[in-house]
Amino acid sequence: GIHCDGYPFSGVHFWGRHNVEGATSKIYDKQSNVIDSGTYLNILDTTYFLDRELQHYVTPAINPSHSEMGYRQIIAISFSRPGSEHDIID
Repeated sequence: GIHCDGYPFSGVHFWGRHNVEGATSKIYDKQSNVIDSGTYLNILDTTYFLDRELQHYVTPAINPSHSEMGYRQIIAISFSRPGSEHDIID
């Protein structure tokens, strides 16, 4: 569901997809209003966001084929500045 992970900074980097429909990434404000959405299609399509200030969600990834595997590959990175007040998740 719609959530935040608790880190100050997050990034989602797309690495590929095959035989998948859906999987639309959405960014929400703190009141759960959609402020941006899109479907990653090109390698290294990337979204950076302030995770503690926003929320995010991905719609279901659906495989339309019963005979071929489908996948969506992303690299998700959440981080904080070492030694800062945000170094530890509360």
